[in-house]
Amino acid sequence: MKTQRLEDLRKLGKTIIQNLNSIGVYSISDLKKVGPVGVYKKITTKYPKKTWPVCYYLYGIEGALTGKHWNDLSKTKKNELLEAGLKHEVHENVNFRNISSFLPTVLLVISLTRIWAMSLYYIFSHDPLLLF
Repeated sequence: MKTQRLEDLRKLGKTIIQNLNSIGVYSISDLKKVGPVGVYKKITTKYPKKTWPVCYYLYGIEGALTGKHWNDLSKTKKNELLEAGLKHEVHENVNFRNISSFLPTVLLVISLTRIWAMSLYYIFSHDPLLLF
């Protein structure tokens, strides 16, 4: 009988396996079902403030499933994985409510900057000796 333990995949380390377990991936069959892009999506969604190296969580998982080192994957395959993984980050991890909450502050800073610049222009255009 073929083994199903993640630990038996030579290319995966303890930390990656712990992170896979945290998103519900416990066996090789789970890993095959979710796939490298699915793993990357789940892990970056669960831990959005952490940086996840694509070489481990996209390329490394693909390599583990195919029996290759991540660096031996073709450039085409790496680009496919990267494009799919980054598409997720751009579209799914942007919270527009957070962005819109900063808008009043940004507008206030812009307005105050313009008022300050106009005040300086007025002062120095009427009394050029203030420059010295």
